[in-house]
Amino acid sequence: MKNEQGITLVEVLATILILSIAGTIIWQVFFQGYQYSQRALSKNKMLQEVNIISTNILRTHQTEEQYQLKMLTSGCGISLSANGHTEIFDHNEICISFNQNGIPDVIKPNVEHAELPFVLRAWERTNIENKVELEARLYRMKGGNY
Repeated sequence: MKNEQGITLVEVLATILILSIAGTIIWQVFFQGYQYSQRALSKNKMLQEVNIISTNILRTHQTEEQYQLKMLTSGCGISLSANGHTEIFDHNEICISFNQNGIPDVIKPNVEHAELPFVLRAWERTNIENKVELEARLYRMKGGNY
């Protein structure tokens, strides 16, 4: 009997099978981590955009005598008009909207709207499951000396 050294075809195939299973598991863990991180980055970007918009609307509500707040015709943007100046909040990756129910065409905070319920929503244009919602009250102090 000869003393043959080397590996058999069965051993090579078993090794390839074990390595491919381990590689698939490692790839899935890496890919899921990458997707989670991309979703978190997108959510942070949407949250920052919503905070900027809500701050601008609140500042307008607190300082202007009257203003208009409307959705853009595309349904994915907001128009804020005060004193002949219009500010458009629109983003190419994020869809931004708010609930117009109960919000009049012309908002006069000094007259009838000291507090105004406001819900601002943002979601990715490509993935509606990844969304952010901010619920706030627009308020304005009346009277008093400052």
